Amino acid sequence: MCTKTILRFGTRALLLLSMMLIAACDSEGSDWQTAKSENTDEGYARYLELYPDGKFAKNARKGQETLLYKKTRMDNTLEAFRAFLERFPDGENAEDAHKAIELLLWAKAQKAKNVEAIEAFIEEFPESRFVDQAREQIAPLKLTQIQISGDVAAFEEFLKEYPEGPIAERARTALELLEYKQARKADTPEAYAAYLKRYPEGAHADAVKRRAAR
Repeated sequence: MCTKTILRFGTRALLLLSMMLIAACDSEGSDWQTAKSENTDEGYARYLELYPDGKFAKNARKGQETLLYKKTRMDNTLEAFRAFLERFPDGENAEDAHKAIELLLWAKAQKAKNVEAIEAFIEEFPESRFVDQAREQIAPLKLTQIQISGDVAAFEEFLKEYPEGPIAERARTALELLEYKQARKADTPEAYAAYLKRYPEGAHADAVKRRAAR
């Protein structure tokens, strides 16, 4: 009698456990169908909160990524793509997001037309197909900035960095013109003598000699 009672109790317990497991599975399946039908980040998040390791967890995360990437593509901004990669660094769309950032950052650098933007691009994408073009742009941009500043010392530093080639000739011509203008502005024998010492055969040497001889 005792043995039969134990067996009956064990059978009922096993049956109850089976029913609970089936109910749990049905509940997860139902919750997944709800999340899938909603197809929203919030809906997938609710499912994942309930079943972080559920049998549909991978699908839920993929759904979240797909939704966010679609929105990211529509926004098409550096901030949006960076935010996407922060959330899904190894997602299916991560490679495309990196490519989009590269193109956007390159476009930003070209629009900015300054050394800092070009160097920031090279630092982030050293293997980019645009790197050679970017490096070629740095020297002319630096020279333009120096010409605007009118800083003789900056010209000299530039020529140490780029001592040869067409860009160096441009820099030397611009530097000579700057020093000629400075000599004219000072309009003193000392200023003219300093110019002629540096540029005895310079483009403005004859004009300086005439001014100095007055």
